[in-house]
Amino acid sequence: MIIIPAIDIYDNKVVRLSKGDFKQITFYNDSPLKQAKVFENVGGGISELKDIEVLLKSGADKVSLNTSIVKNPELITQASTLLKAELHFPLNLS
Repeated sequence: MIIIPAIDIYDNKVVRLSKGDFKQITFYNDSPLKQAKVFENVGGGISELKDIEVLLKSGADKVSLNTSIVKNPELITQASTLLKAELHFPLNLS
């Protein structure tokens, strides 16, 4: 298993919320772009095959699918078969 961290952004900074509580924020980086370059992975708001295709053509190496795989499990098969995309499925265990 490969574990890939997600980037949460609040007030234009990279943060981590403890159990989703906005009163318990840990700040990690002032630049989401710099942090994203560390991971070369993108996710959030991706719900259709065309979204994945645009991200890959824009330079993303990997795409993280979250809620969309629960709502549309077929998206996994479509993306991996048609686009040969490297997909990740993040887990929030906090």
